[in-house]
Amino acid sequence: MEYEILDVTEDITLSLKDLKKKTFSIEIIGEDHVTLSSIPDRVEYGDSISFTVSAQDGYDPASLQVFVNGLAIEKGEDEYYTIDSITENLTITFAIAKYETYDIVVEEVEGVHYSLSATSVEYGKDVTMTVTIQEGYDDTDMQVYANGMLLASQNHTYLISNITSDITIVITNVKKLQYTMVLQNGTGYTIQALSSLVVDYHGSFAFKVTLEEGYEIDSVTYNGSIL
Repeated sequence: MEYEILDVTEDITLSLKDLKKKTFSIEIIGEDHVTLSSIPDRVEYGDSISFTVSAQDGYDPASLQVFVNGLAIEKGEDEYYTIDSITENLTITFAIAKYETYDIVVEEVEGVHYSLSATSVEYGKDVTMTVTIQEGYDDTDMQVYANGMLLASQNHTYLISNITSDITIVITNVKKLQYTMVLQNGTGYTIQALSSLVVDYHGSFAFKVTLEEGYEIDSVTYNGSIL
């Protein structure tokens, strides 16, 4: 800045009054999904600022990027982002991506009830499934797979950890209880099966008794009980 005093006729002492440092504004963009330490709205010429930033729940800290007036900056070893010797207005922009989420699907199987801790989880999270076998079914040989990998059981509870893709759970080898009918023929009669000799739990079995001439039925028993 240049000034001129005209027509000087005496000694002059020059001074400046109310001299102030320039100040610059700081605008923040994209802070909705991050948690910031304090950042001032304005700073004086030549000042520096430092701040920390962390991802909020549901957002991936590995994807976080910080830009100052369009240029990317990196955090230091002390985990702080620092902007030194500020000489202009600043726009600080935060860009961060949501964690990917993955679906957990269980293929339905007869005789099994299950409960999942979640049906959709974020990258790297865990999920547990508890299996309950219905009455009349046998789980002696039951196996549970997640995307083809056999899971270990802890009292019919299964853990899938560090999930990084969609998961399909398959439960195998749960069978209906079955019972074998044994027909005992004897003197004066024969028993003929009218249905399968292998009967499912709560199923039924039909049969016919044929008597030889001269005999009549007093009773038909099964496992000690009278029919």
